[in-house]
Amino acid sequence: MRLSQEHDKQTSDVELMTNKHTILTQKKLRVEAEISGQVAEKTDVEREIHRLRIDQLRLNTLMHKERGNETSLERDNQLLENQFMAELKVAI
Repeated sequence: MRLSQEHDKQTSDVELMTNKHTILTQKKLRVEAEISGQVAEKTDVEREIHRLRIDQLRLNTLMHKERGNETSLERDNQLLENQFMAELKVAI
């Protein structure tokens, strides 16, 4: 009788451990899937940051070029204005 009870207890313990193992294995798989998803998301974010940096560099280059064009046009405008004023003085 005692052996039967001990056997039943061991069987119960084995079933409990098997259930715990199954639960922990499923939990591990979920965590690994979540980690994998986060790694993929991180890679996407890093790729997007790289694209944004390239866009920012392009915009900064265009802004610098436009500032140079603006300065050049202002200088040319001032020169033409001075020439026009000089021609008006000569004509008077």
